[in-house]
Formats: sequence, C-alpha cells, structure tokens
Amino acid sequence: MDCNLFSSSLYSIVYGESMLNDVIGYTSFQTLLDIHLQPETRSILAIFSTLFWIFISIVLGYSIGLATALLCKLLSSDDANESERAGNAAAVVDPRSSQAVDLENHLYSTDFAVMFLSPWIAYLIAEAFDLSAILTIFFCGLSLGHYAIHNLSAECRQVIYS
Repeated sequence: MDCNLFSSSLYSIVYGESMLNDVIGYTSFQTLLDIHLQPETRSILAIFSTLFWIFISIVLGYSIGLATALLCKLLSSDDANESERAGNAAAVVDPRSSQAVDLENHLYSTDFAVMFLSPWIAYLIAEAFDLSAILTIFFCGLSLGHYAIHNLSAECRQVIYS
C-alpha cells in the first residue's frame, strides 16, 4: 500500500486490523489444537488460558520496548558525556590506522543497534516461552515508536525514518 495516496491514520488502521487478524487466527488455531489433543481439557479453561498468554505477550512486548527506551536514554546521556570529553580532547586517534576518528559520526550506531535488536530479543523470548511472537513484536514496536524514538540522536532518527 502506497502511503502517499492514503492518510497515515488509514494506513495504521488497516495495518493494525491485519495484525489483529493474524493474532486471532494463530491463537484460535492453538486453542483448538490444544482442545483436540487433550480432550480432558475443558474448552472454557483453554480459552481463558489463551487469553492469559495473549495478555502476557502484550506485557512482554511493551516492557521490552520500555526497557529499550530507558536504555536508549541512558546511552544518549553517556554519548553526550563522551562527545563532550572528545570535544575537550585534542584528538582521538585510531591505533589501527593512526588517523583521527570523528566520534560524532559514530555515536548513533549504538542507538541504532539497540533499536534494531530489541524486537528480535522480544521475538526470541516470546518463542522460548511459546507466546504469540507476532503480538509481542507488535507491542514492542508500538512502545519503541512512542517512547524510545525521542531518546535517539538526530542522526539515528534520520536513519530509522529513511
């Protein structure tokens, strides 16, 4: 879908609805499979168990996103202190090439790596505990977009949005 032809709110609604359909389809299949493989399990218990695991998936994804936002905030304050120290120093020399290194251009790579890896970490944790990985990644991305993006350097935001 071309975002230029439609408003961003319509795009968000369609994307969110398709994500919801994926999650409902996957969890419904898992619930019915559990009921079929274990006939002694009561249907209502399986449904409540599924709803509980969906809730845990949402909490896991959102909490990983919040932890990433906090980590980005701590990294950005450390990077600011490091750039102040680099500005006060005469020059930082790379021992391998004996050339001066511009630290300002390398500071956003840590932020970018943390933002890139946190949904993967959410996915791996969700899969390890047999949770809904789609839902976990979705809520991790929501919390990253809402909280962590403001703690990134301008260069890193430009790389992420481009």
